[in-house]
Amino acid sequence: MHTKHLLPALLICLSLSVRAADPLVLTPENTVLLDATTYAGKNLQYFLIKYYVGDEQARPYDPDSGTAPRDKSPHFPLIVSSPKAVIPEGKAVLALGATTYLSAEDRSRLSARTCSVLLRRQDNVVVIAGSPLDAPWTGPFAAISLFLNRCAGIRFYAPDELWVSRPAAKCITIGELDFFRAGTFATSWLTVPSDREKIWRRMNPSSNRMSITAFHSFAGFFPPERFWDTHPEIYELRNGKRVRPQGDAWNPCLSAPVLPEITLDEIRARMKKNPALSYISLATMDTQFHCECEPCKASSEKHGGQYSHLLYAYLNTVARQCQKEFPNLTLTTLAYVNARTPPVGMRIEPNIAVKVVTKSYRWVEPAFAEFERNRIKQYSDLGAKWFIHDWCFSGVAPREYTRQYAAFLQWGAQNGMLGAYIEWAPGAAWYLDGARYWVLTQLLEDPYQDVDQLWKTYCDDMFGPASATLYTLFRHFADKQVYAPHFIELGDLPRREPALYSPEDLAFERSLLEKAAKQAAGNEPVQERLRKIQRYFRAHELFAEAAHPVLLHEKSFSGDGLNTNLLNYYLTLKQDKLAEAIDYYLTQRTLAPDHNTVEIGLGGLSSWIDNHTRGKAKIIQSVRRQAMTSAEPALPAAKRAKAVIERSLQILREHTPADAVSTRVAEFESGLAKVIAIPRINEAPAVDGDLSDKAWETAAPLNDFAERNTLLPSVHQTEAKVLRSGDRIFFAVTCRQRGPIHAVTPPEIGAGSRIWLESGVEFHLAPWGAAGEKKFAQYIVTALGAFRGFELAADQREGVSAAARRDEASGVFVLEVALPLKTARYDFTSDKTLTFTLARNVVTRPGPQPDVIIGWHPLFHTGRVPESRGVGFFD
Repeated sequence: MHTKHLLPALLICLSLSVRAADPLVLTPENTVLLDATTYAGKNLQYFLIKYYVGDEQARPYDPDSGTAPRDKSPHFPLIVSSPKAVIPEGKAVLALGATTYLSAEDRSRLSARTCSVLLRRQDNVVVIAGSPLDAPWTGPFAAISLFLNRCAGIRFYAPDELWVSRPAAKCITIGELDFFRAGTFATSWLTVPSDREKIWRRMNPSSNRMSITAFHSFAGFFPPERFWDTHPEIYELRNGKRVRPQGDAWNPCLSAPVLPEITLDEIRARMKKNPALSYISLATMDTQFHCECEPCKASSEKHGGQYSHLLYAYLNTVARQCQKEFPNLTLTTLAYVNARTPPVGMRIEPNIAVKVVTKSYRWVEPAFAEFERNRIKQYSDLGAKWFIHDWCFSGVAPREYTRQYAAFLQWGAQNGMLGAYIEWAPGAAWYLDGARYWVLTQLLEDPYQDVDQLWKTYCDDMFGPASATLYTLFRHFADKQVYAPHFIELGDLPRREPALYSPEDLAFERSLLEKAAKQAAGNEPVQERLRKIQRYFRAHELFAEAAHPVLLHEKSFSGDGLNTNLLNYYLTLKQDKLAEAIDYYLTQRTLAPDHNTVEIGLGGLSSWIDNHTRGKAKIIQSVRRQAMTSAEPALPAAKRAKAVIERSLQILREHTPADAVSTRVAEFESGLAKVIAIPRINEAPAVDGDLSDKAWETAAPLNDFAERNTLLPSVHQTEAKVLRSGDRIFFAVTCRQRGPIHAVTPPEIGAGSRIWLESGVEFHLAPWGAAGEKKFAQYIVTALGAFRGFELAADQREGVSAAARRDEASGVFVLEVALPLKTARYDFTSDKTLTFTLARNVVTRPGPQPDVIIGWHPLFHTGRVPESRGVGFFD
């Protein structure tokens, strides 16, 4: 479909005869391709035939499966460039790559910088070339993509044929054409390649161009099966002992004197095997550095817990030797976890490239964007090369900030940015998000393009008579994102965005979609696109309807008391928009071949549910706080717990309107009942995984576990008990799980961030009234009995006992756990009131998130927040 808006920074090819004395008209019959590329010519031939002749005629020339002789095609025949190649007389020529039509001067210009592109008309020849000229994909594909995009009206906005623009005419008219674009970024890569996106990525080559990266690699350099016996000192020291790591959630001891030489030996071996290697990654694993040896500990304490000084001292040592032995090799690393800040007081060797993990979704915040630029420039000022690793995910509500993305990329181009490695979620973001990812690929080719013009081109191509209406919709989404930080906290994924959209916003958006459908009446391709957008819009609408009222009531309330308006909203809610939203999202929004695997796997769905439910947490906390002030502290624990529950229910009844829905009231009653007396006993149970000890007969039961955020009973059953003996609190937890019990960390390890991603139980403990989310101790115990402490209990080992019994066939594991109430970092022994919860991570397979999280107390997003914890009294 012909665009009426012309893209900037280029002399556009279509319909420019008024500007050229002798326009060149290319038809399927009068044009041949002279091909000096590996794959680009085949793809260009196929798409020209497909969109200028027909699908049937193009099928034999499919670049992946076609078998017809390409030079015999009656349409756009392809002739392989060679000294013997003969161009039929009177034919126009599309000369691809390093043909005889490419001048020595242009070869030099292209070769000076990778990813440069040339389009030039020379009489009846159009030269189409991109660097590297001899690359099978990158440079040549950038050139043919540009030609199709800018000259032939063929643009690949999204996977599937529906989202490819078709030219309006059956010929290509070229006027004056002399365009050269020097490459901006040497590398750009969008993750999660799949068969569905294959053609889209191929024809948007800036999504598929990796020349350098950094990845979690230390475990591969120092495998313990090779070095533990001879060099245990290169592994982290914990509690006075070197720990032999298992799995890959560990890092080396960066101060070990022998570490650089071991690294260099491995580099030498890799370079001998493949001398053409241009980079090698030396980067942290997906976990923090924790070494407790004296040099590491002293450096970490000096630099505020950061290991950056140690990391770059080690990297510099290796890099200086590589400069002598491998001068063309770059060492890459990650600015990540507790080595994410620039080192202090040292230069970084110029053959080191830092991959800076950034958060582009926050670039709409001017202060954060400035902070990121300053942080990155510190690396550059120290001498390092740099590129970014960006989380660029979308969600159920659109996230449109391509204007801000362009601004950052322009700054990067001016400050030595090598490129971008982008994590994205393509499976469910092609429709309501519109051309967001296509625009991003265009900006990675040339960040100085006009973002609004790119969006208008997309709308013209895809929505024809409804173009202006859809452009208004997408710009509305962009405007909402700009002001989002004024209303919500921007998370790593689009978590709270649905709450941004008021009923007025939704009505406006729906009116635009309905108007567009009328404007495009009778145009079936446009109608089909609109139906897909409307299907995704409905999920956005439902989640917004469930979330926005909660945000509104939270914003309009001030003070620490009970938000009665919010409570009234929950208690009188007769139509469950949240349940409808969840059902629609899971069963109707994302139909194959679309998928929401990445969204769900990274916790998107649970966060959208939390937008609606988190207000309940604050209400329960507020009511409980009032009840606690009236409960006599001198009462025995059991009577005090009973009094708090009774007073909590009384406060709830006092604020329950006459038209309250009984099931809504019951939900709050259940949450307010999570107050118990924790008995103290003299003789502690043996922590061996056998719960037959007599001590457990007097323990307090923990009943009615429910799934996080939904607060619904779970199919994964949980039974638990709690007691206290001395200065330790004991838990017995029996977990029944549907599906395999995924747990791989053995008890002797007890470290590594991936302990979160195994079946097990989290325990959160804090004194009543502790301010702030971080004033708590957290322990995770897996189904194998491995454990680790976090926050106030960070890496705490002393006083912790954990035992596990697992029956895989029955899907049952039992944990018996003793946790200290007093350590070097916290002391809860004098507190008679404790906030706590148990949260089960149900994990059936490796992945980025538990299948489901289940809590004893109503768990709102996470047990880290005080309102997601119940109350226990000690005598």
